[in-house]
Amino acid sequence: LAAGGGVYAFRLVNRPQPVMSVTSNYKVGTTQAGSTSTTLQVSGHKFSGNSAITFLLDGTPVPGNQPAHSDADGNVTTTLTITSAWSVGNHTLTAKDADDDTTKVGSPITIVPQGQAHTPGPNGAPPDDASGTINITLRINGATQTETGALIITGKPDPAGGTVCQATDDGQPHLTTGTSAGGISYHESASWTCSGTYKGGKLAYTRTATSDKIDFVNGLSCVARVPYISAHIEGTFSNATTISGTYYDDSITADCNNGAGVQHTSSHTGTWTGQIYLR
Repeated sequence: LAAGGGVYAFRLVNRPQPVMSVTSNYKVGTTQAGSTSTTLQVSGHKFSGNSAITFLLDGTPVPGNQPAHSDADGNVTTTLTITSAWSVGNHTLTAKDADDDTTKVGSPITIVPQGQAHTPGPNGAPPDDASGTINITLRINGATQTETGALIITGKPDPAGGTVCQATDDGQPHLTTGTSAGGISYHESASWTCSGTYKGGKLAYTRTATSDKIDFVNGLSCVARVPYISAHIEGTFSNATTISGTYYDDSITADCNNGAGVQHTSSHTGTWTGQIYLR
C-alpha cells in the first residue's frame, strides 16, 4: 500500500503536461477557422505514450467520434474533419489522453457558414468572396436555339457575399442590331441596371431594362414601357465550377408609330447552365 501511494504521488507531481497546436487553411482574423467539410490539422506533444487521444470542443468530445493515438513518445498528429454537427461560432479545442492528461491551454477556433472565410460553399462551390465570370447557356422553354451570356461575380468581405451583374448593366444606352422574324433589319438601343447576389453556393440575378427603343429600316419605331425585368435567374452550384438553375423574363408592352399602336411580347421561362472562371 505504501509503495502504491508513492507511485500515485510521483504520478501527481510528474504527470505529463500535454500541449497542442491547430492549423487550418482558413482564418477569421488571426484565429484558425473552418466550415463543414473542411479540416483542421492538429499536432500534440507530451501526452502519455501509446494512448488513445480524445479531442474536446468546449469540453465535449468533438462531433463525429474522431479518435487518435499518441506514439510511444507521446506525440500525436491527426486531421479533424468539421461536420455540420460543429455549431457555427467561436470555440476552444482541447485534447486529453487515456490517463486524463489534458492540454491546459486550449486552441481557439472559429466555425463559419460554408462559403465564409474563403471556405468552399456547399457541394464545393466557390467561396462567398470569390470573383470571376460565369459563362452561361440559356434555353428558353419552347425555343429551338440556346442563348449565351456572361455574368460577373464580384466578391465582397464577409458576411456580405458577392454581387452579380453583366458588363452592360451600367444604366447607359447600348446599341444592338439584328433582323426580325419577317426579315426586316433593325437597331435597338437599351439600357439596364442590375441587382444580384452570390452566397453559400447560390446565385440570384435580376436585370431591369430602364430604356428600350427599337428602330426598323422600314421606318417603324417602338418604345418599350419601362421598367421591366429583362432577365431573372437563380441557380445553385453542383460542384466547384458548374452551376444551373431557372430563368424568367417579363412580357413587354411597346408603343409604336406608323399606325402599329401598342404591341406586346410574351414573357418567357427557361433553364440555364454555367461554368465559372475565377480570377
